[in-house]
Amino acid sequence: MKILFLPNWSVVNSNTDIADLQAPDKYIKGKPYWFFNFFSEDTYVDIIDIQAHSRLHGIEKKKNSIYCKLLWHLKKLGSTM
Repeated sequence: MKILFLPNWSVVNSNTDIADLQAPDKYIKGKPYWFFNFFSEDTYVDIIDIQAHSRLHGIEKKKNSIYCKLLWHLKKLGSTM
């Protein structure tokens, strides 16, 4: 199963656990994101936070919309197929 998660906050990608950050604010490589801990092992979660694409961040911040992230992700999916 593939899941696209679009949080409206920044998520830090890290190889190790960062004790100063709360669970929603960090993604530790090799471990499931906190919200998807109890999903099956074959679940693929792609997280695109508000800072994932810096060129669209200013537009998205002004419009307060997730459409920019969705379009960026669809473009990304199209290039991997």
